[in-house]
Amino acid sequence: MLYVRAGLWNFGRALSGQASQERKRLILPGDVFLAIVTLGIFAYNTWYNVPDVTYELLPAYPVSDEEQVVALIVRNEGMASATDVRIVVYGKGNATVLPSGVPQEYNVTVQNGATILTMPRLPPADKVSFYIRIYTRESTPVSSIYVGFSQGIGKERPPRSPRVHGGKW
Repeated sequence: MLYVRAGLWNFGRALSGQASQERKRLILPGDVFLAIVTLGIFAYNTWYNVPDVTYELLPAYPVSDEEQVVALIVRNEGMASATDVRIVVYGKGNATVLPSGVPQEYNVTVQNGATILTMPRLPPADKVSFYIRIYTRESTPVSSIYVGFSQGIGKERPPRSPRVHGGKW
């Protein structure tokens, strides 16, 4: 009887060994699937579902000898909203903001030659444009621009040139 019990015990170990190999065969594809899903979610949230804020400063338009107007366009070209947007324009004179194309609430403050515009959010595929009147005789009234938001920093976009159709402007 002791021999039979030992034989059954060894047979049971052999069965459990086969079962663990089968479990390993099932676990490996499951682990790979889980890793692929995790990597996909990480990539989506890191590279695709993020705001991409750009800004474009158009050339200054002289209104008088001592006054110029510049246009600033800020776009969110990403797939998520940019939150806590802060636009700082450093001018070479006193400035006032003339809003145009602002779809939501914003605040404007002027401190030490810098015009600061803040907005709570900029939705995806949306843009805001501002006209800034600067009182100066300089040919380039804006010295620098900073566009920041809670997820990063905006990038400058060069002004677009007019499209050429059939060799004509």
